[in-house]
Amino acid sequence: MATTSYHNRSNSFPSRAHPLASEVDEHLSRLASSESASISSSLNQKLDVFTTAKDVVLQVKERTVELQSILSRKRGATKGFANKVRKYLSSKKAAKRAILKTLKNLKHEESTSLNGTCAMVSVLREVQAVTLSMLESFFSFTFC
Repeated sequence: MATTSYHNRSNSFPSRAHPLASEVDEHLSRLASSESASISSSLNQKLDVFTTAKDVVLQVKERTVELQSILSRKRGATKGFANKVRKYLSSKKAAKRAILKTLKNLKHEESTSLNGTCAMVSVLREVQAVTLSMLESFFSFTFC
């Protein structure tokens, strides 16, 4: 039998990591933590917007049902009807103020958020802008 000799190479990896590797890891962890904090804050603000919208829609619905019930009752109850109309109009004005304030806060948050260089961040910002404009259109159509 013929013996063949194999030459074994050793893998010589560095015994310690490159100094920049630990610095890069540190920067990445800081970036990830700041990103998660800003995302959480942004999501909470959007949750506030939708909670406000839900409350406003429910208030308008309640006032509308009250007006419809008064209209379906006797025609002679004009005093009750006038009071309900005043309540409806004042709740509509309050709802409009609440929505405008919430949208103003949302726009301020959008304008003060950090500018990202990543393509995904820019796409998400475009989605945010479109969503904001859709909400403005919906609220202006519904309550103005």
